[in-house]
Amino acid sequence: MSQILRQDRHAGRVFPSYRYHRTLEPVVVCSPGHDEALGDEWADTPAAFFNSPEPSIEEAEVDPVLQKRRDNMAKARAARKIKQKG
Repeated sequence: MSQILRQDRHAGRVFPSYRYHRTLEPVVVCSPGHDEALGDEWADTPAAFFNSPEPSIEEAEVDPVLQKRRDNMAKARAARKIKQKG
């Protein structure tokens, strides 16, 4: 059953496409698997966060999950820049 739900979640989506987070930079996802790995905190549009409360800077700074994602995003950006210059 979870596989059916997973398929429905990606129905009609086109890849590659952008995913948005409330506090992190947008990312490009290239496949349903990449999209799934981001988790439920990411959305198809920044409008998804208009009515949701913004976490305080202190919460975002100490939240280990957010910090790990920020670190991973920084590494990915650096790798893309190196690859583009290559």
